[in-house]
Amino acid sequence: NEMEGAFGIVQYKKFESYFQKRVDLAKYYSDNFIQFSEFIETPVVKPDTKCAWFAYPIMLKPNLPFTIKDFTNFLEANNIETRPIMSGDFTQHPISNIFEHKIVGDLKNTKYIHSNAFFIGIHAGITNEQREYVLSKFEEFISKFK
Repeated sequence: NEMEGAFGIVQYKKFESYFQKRVDLAKYYSDNFIQFSEFIETPVVKPDTKCAWFAYPIMLKPNLPFTIKDFTNFLEANNIETRPIMSGDFTQHPISNIFEHKIVGDLKNTKYIHSNAFFIGIHAGITNEQREYVLSKFEEFISKFK
């Protein structure tokens, strides 16, 4: 309807600034989370690409002295929301019992991501103070295991 169209036009005018804020936040996380590379893997964006971040993926490395549940519970207890990787292992979701499908291979990487990766949010409203808080909580948690 006309009202939704009006909202869309106004929001579209903000697109470039929102997009850039998300790119800047993802770069901040990538630049700063590198110090935790012994424990986590973060995305790598090729220089000739543009990513419209809606969340920032983090994957735990194998054989750590903590679990994904330990880490995400700590973050959540400190008001940092986390989300599971949504695609994860489709074969682990009840919906996979409804649809006929074929599995090729052992899905080793899919299973690993499903059990060891999560997202933290990226949106245009996150302030410098908030992103520094997120970094400080990563430092606080991981420092217990160094």
